[in-house]
Amino acid sequence: MNKRFFVKQKIALILIGFSLIAIAAILYTLNRSSQLDKEHISLVENSEKIEIKIFDARIKHSEFENKQDSLILKAIDSLFVKVNQNIENIKSIASKEFDLKPSENNDFIIALMHLKSSVFDLHPLMKNNQDESKLNTKIKHFIVAFTEYEKALHLYINQTNQKFKRNIFILLASILILLIGSLVIVIRLMNSLTQAHLQLVRNTMTVEQRERKRIARDLHDGLGALLSSISLYGKILGKELTNKQDSLEKVNQINQLSKQALETVSEVINNLNPSVLNRYDLNGSLQRLVDKINNLDNVDVDLDLKDFRGVPQQSTQVIIYRICSELINNTLKYANASDIKIHLSGENFLILNYTDNGVGFNFDVNKAKEGSGMGLQNIIERVESINGTYQIQTAQNRGFKIKIQFALSKNKTQ
Repeated sequence: MNKRFFVKQKIALILIGFSLIAIAAILYTLNRSSQLDKEHISLVENSEKIEIKIFDARIKHSEFENKQDSLILKAIDSLFVKVNQNIENIKSIASKEFDLKPSENNDFIIALMHLKSSVFDLHPLMKNNQDESKLNTKIKHFIVAFTEYEKALHLYINQTNQKFKRNIFILLASILILLIGSLVIVIRLMNSLTQAHLQLVRNTMTVEQRERKRIARDLHDGLGALLSSISLYGKILGKELTNKQDSLEKVNQINQLSKQALETVSEVINNLNPSVLNRYDLNGSLQRLVDKINNLDNVDVDLDLKDFRGVPQQSTQVIIYRICSELINNTLKYANASDIKIHLSGENFLILNYTDNGVGFNFDVNKAKEGSGMGLQNIIERVESINGTYQIQTAQNRGFKIKIQFALSKNKTQ
């Protein structure tokens, strides 16, 4: 029980751990995606503002040439201050990417610095109203620098999106590997749990068989010997009382009761430990079991062993015999059947087909009821204890069929 509890606890911890990692990965993906969208939108907005403000400054400069108003110069200064602020915003937004891998963003950095340099050259020319041809040249330089910057910006946005997709792919691949690893561990733990259960069943059956033999031996050597002695003394006493009819009848009753007691003890001993297997092989023991049932005239049992060539080990023979005995017993007690068919086949792999034409039952409902179907449950546990499989077909008023299969080991005494 403790081992099963710890195995289940490990499985629960693995599933919880994987779920937490998967949730963390999903939250990271959503947060990072939203963050990138905001950064890219902000980069585009600041870039557009730079272009708009420079051309606004150009318009203000034309107005200044006509009016020579100092307020216009202040407006030009204010526009260039805002342009520089937009450039600083762009640098601030992209600084994390610059710090991580500057080489991947080298073109964007160069284009941004060229743009900043062209803005720096324009400001004094517009403010001092000198050399119109030189101003026009610098404006052209700005236009070229801004065009190159826009190309670098689009490339930068594509690169960050590609890098994000690459990171998501790596993350998903890692989660997939983790999932596969978790499933492998869970499967191993489940197999360990199953093997532990099967080993427990095997150990239980081994102890049960050992105790059955001990009890059968004690009954045979103890109670059986006493009953035999009573029967013997009863026969002797009967010979001495041949002339006393009343006493003779009582002695005969004692002899009859002791005979019945001996037969009952023999039957109990055989149920505990089928001694018939010690005297005959499996085929002979099953045939004698079937002959005993057929002599009752209540049901016709057909045993087919012609396709069975296996020689199972002693412990497996006991299990096969008990399975057949339990199936027949269930049919006699509950099925109200008139025909039973038992077919054994195989050599290295045993196949047992058992069929009766009884009333049948709803297997799922019967299995769900607490404490019901114990005979069938015992059969299933015996099959599982030898790594066998079973298939059951039954329904109300449809009879009962079961097919049992398992590998046979070479015969050896255990």
